[in-house]
Amino acid sequence: MGIIIDLIKDYQMNIMLVLSSICGVLAFFVLINKALSRRRKWIMFLLELFSMFLLVFDRFAYFYRGNTKTVGFWMVRISNFAVFLFTIVIPLIFTLYLIDIVVSADKYDKPPKRLQLSCLIAVIG
Repeated sequence: MGIIIDLIKDYQMNIMLVLSSICGVLAFFVLINKALSRRRKWIMFLLELFSMFLLVFDRFAYFYRGNTKTVGFWMVRISNFAVFLFTIVIPLIFTLYLIDIVVSADKYDKPPKRLQLSCLIAVIG
């Protein structure tokens, strides 16, 4: 078990790069997809795009951690803020996806109160 953890620690940056690349490719595939509705396509595209940026900025924060130069100082601050912001934005986008599913299934004319409340809480931050 310790060998696997050491392996993950050694290749963490590379794993994050691969996962962010996969998110970028999936975002492109969602964008060119013709089977989804336009609204659902954009929601899924934004979800993948923000997931990609979350991984990229988390990677930058990890890479520039401990760098005492001006570039390192600002990159860590900006990257940590972006990670904080995208951690709020991703559940908001997922809630919009759930709202689209519920409303398009013709069960509701408008979104349920819990999903509206979830959007409101995410917007408040």
